[in-house]
Amino acid sequence: IETADGGFAIIANYALGIGSDRFLLIKTDSEGNEEWHQSYSGGPYHNRANSLIQTDDGGFLITGQTTSDTFGIDQIDAYLVRTDEYGDTLWTRKYGAENYDEGIDNISKTLDGGYIIVGGRKEPGLETRDAYIIKLDANEETEWERNYGEDEYNEGMSDVEVTEEGDFIFMGNVNLMQGTDFDIWLFKTDSSGEVLWEKTYEFPRQEILRDIIIDSDNNIIGVGISSSFDELGDNYEIFLMKFNELGDTLWLNVFSNGEIECNGRSIVALENGDYLIAGIDYNDNANFSSQIILLRVDNEGGFINHKIIGEESTDIVQRIHSVTGGGIAIAGQTANNCDYCAFLMKLNENGDLSPTENIPEETSYLTFYPNPTFGRLYIETTNHNFKEVFLFDISGRLLGREEFLGQSFSFDIRKYASSKGVYFLKMLNEDKTQVFRVILD
Repeated sequence: IETADGGFAIIANYALGIGSDRFLLIKTDSEGNEEWHQSYSGGPYHNRANSLIQTDDGGFLITGQTTSDTFGIDQIDAYLVRTDEYGDTLWTRKYGAENYDEGIDNISKTLDGGYIIVGGRKEPGLETRDAYIIKLDANEETEWERNYGEDEYNEGMSDVEVTEEGDFIFMGNVNLMQGTDFDIWLFKTDSSGEVLWEKTYEFPRQEILRDIIIDSDNNIIGVGISSSFDELGDNYEIFLMKFNELGDTLWLNVFSNGEIECNGRSIVALENGDYLIAGIDYNDNANFSSQIILLRVDNEGGFINHKIIGEESTDIVQRIHSVTGGGIAIAGQTANNCDYCAFLMKLNENGDLSPTENIPEETSYLTFYPNPTFGRLYIETTNHNFKEVFLFDISGRLLGREEFLGQSFSFDIRKYASSKGVYFLKMLNEDKTQVFRVILD
């Protein structure tokens, strides 16, 4: 995160040995030079930090989990650490019940000066887990705790955003079929945790959102991974989905780097309305080699450009943040010249370390009209020659497939679909994938 003094703070997890680990809070100046670091542990076993926020007095609140023997057995408890501005511990708190496993994934500041915290809880005797949410008041005391979910389903929360009215948007994933594939789960509550609406978005394979934001129009944008639009379902692609304030789908898109597996991790909105996504580009799956991919799209999900950052080692991005005065900061881990090290990187909005250097534009202008359509859709593109067009229904079922010759194409949806409704077109060439939402009238 960017701190109030213009510097940065990051959390990192590290192992002490087999069965024992701790986590760090590292504070840097505005140029990324370390000012201090502190180490934390909730007990002698496994400890992990997952999120971090700066408090109004300049201190920090770290959330995660710890494995303890509070009830005479090893179990996972949700864990909070509150520090002062130098990282010295002011208090710690565990949340847990006998035989339950709890963990915290994210935290956001609320309009009343408190905090909303999200994670998961596994109940005794069940193989599934529920979403677990904690609300702290302005004095950092527990205001309420709640579970959300059904016993027969496997649910978990990954992120929370606060609306301008003070309500909460929760994003997570749900396993409806008790298999290995997860679908997207989104719901909104008021400030007391009462559900206002709840929606599940089902796909034929696996879709997981890892990060959400709310834009200036109160729309919700999420980024994560998808396997439903890969022809064989073998590779994950970067998945981007936009919803209105009621949770209705506005559009979705997937992006891949050819046959290389990609993973979307974090997203920010830029001042001009574009979105910048940070993810992982697995350039060599066999050797677990990866680099950072930055992907820029417009506010309709259209591809603008992308850039690969880092050497061919193992670079994993965890979070991207906008920086005061312009630019972005990226934090994650790397195995470049070390076993595993935390890294912090500051770039401009084009993904360059130098503020004056611009990346080569790889802009692809792709238009399709009319939309809504009575059947025939006209598609035009420049710079990228797409080779194939796939038509999917709203459940992700493949309905039709045609070759795309040249830079303009006519596609008749009525050949494959007879019912009015929402469909998705997937455009594919050697190294680009784009998905568009189409309405058939």
